[in-house]
Amino acid sequence: PTIISTGMHDFAEFPFGESEQVEYLFCVSKYPTYLDDEKLAKMPFFKRPGYSGYSDHTIGIGAALRAHSRGATILEKHYSNNIFSQIKLEGGHLGSFDQESLRNFVNIAKQFEIMEKNSEM
Repeated sequence: PTIISTGMHDFAEFPFGESEQVEYLFCVSKYPTYLDDEKLAKMPFFKRPGYSGYSDHTIGIGAALRAHSRGATILEKHYSNNIFSQIKLEGGHLGSFDQESLRNFVNIAKQFEIMEKNSEM
């Protein structure tokens, strides 16, 4: 499959149409994206046809967890060994996972999955 981040397109605009071979990621193309961003507030529930996942540029893990809880099957987020190595022309570090935040995301996502399984019983 081809994975396409739609950050430079309007919400729900799928430039290559619907296809089993194309996975679209909801994205807000700002580095970093703040949690109160009006475009981020439009994060959909992830189901096909439509968005399969989320390309995350926010600070922290909250938006990634929200996407996971809304059914995202793909999560794209930068990884940095030092999120504070930000420079003026490159803004991706602040919105990246580091070792601790990635570990926290995985642990909380697993807890969500356990609760979801229990609610289906």
